[in-house]
Amino acid sequence: MTPDETEELILQTWDFSDPKASHDAFKAHAERVGTSSLPGMALLTQAARALGLQGYFSGAAASLDQIETEVSSFTDTSYRQHAQARLAIERGRVLTSAGDPSQARPYFEAAPGHAEKAGATGLVIDALHMLAIVASEVDAPEDAVRWNRRALVAAESSDAPAARSWRAPLLNNLGWVYHDNGQHAAALEHFERALAAREESGT
Repeated sequence: MTPDETEELILQTWDFSDPKASHDAFKAHAERVGTSSLPGMALLTQAARALGLQGYFSGAAASLDQIETEVSSFTDTSYRQHAQARLAIERGRVLTSAGDPSQARPYFEAAPGHAEKAGATGLVIDALHMLAIVASEVDAPEDAVRWNRRALVAAESSDAPAARSWRAPLLNNLGWVYHDNGQHAAALEHFERALAAREESGT
């Protein structure tokens, strides 16, 4: 499986309303493609994410530790870069969910470089959007706006469906940042743009 094929499978598999079922599905997918393969390890990062969403933070961290040890044994290819990007993002997400966004930041900062080398624009945007979430919790609103806007530029300038699908969530997030900062006209503008992006994509 290529990184693009792995990302498509990840998108199709996630059911955020049922992280336990998602965990089991990602484990099954990883076993099917080989848990010792780089695509299999990228899928296992999602099983770890599902553990984090269930509140099993230590178990998620332990799983990511094991994946990182195995990924480090591979030569430097786009497949390895993809797995490393997923590892960094999911480590950051687990820390954020556990209430430690400051510790999560370095992982989100490292992820775009790996994702760019893997040619995974969607993961670059994912990492930038997580940096915006961290900024909204520990920094000033303008920092959250800056990261969201950087991610939005990447989404709007890409032809990749996985990247362009980020437009509506990013516009929605920007709307909430403006709303929470009392900038209601700007918030409404971004919510309306988010709605238009949803309608354009049929969702």
